[in-house]
Amino acid sequence: MNPNCDFKDGDDVLVSSSHGKANFIVKLNEDIKNDCVVAYAGNKYANYVTPHKSDEQAFSAIFQDVLVSIELS
Repeated sequence: MNPNCDFKDGDDVLVSSSHGKANFIVKLNEDIKNDCVVAYAGNKYANYVTPHKSDEQAFSAIFQDVLVSIELS
């Protein structure tokens, strides 16, 4: 997350979407846009807050946008 957010490095947060919820540890980085969260490929907990969609040709993971809410856990 961007350092301009209301969270600190190392905070334990609950990320929720219409698809589910999961706990994460905050890592701040100025390269991330304000009001955005980045979950890298291989993050197994991101699957709980994102829909199951795949690339139609390769049937692999795709880039996607999901609206989430974040709160301290």
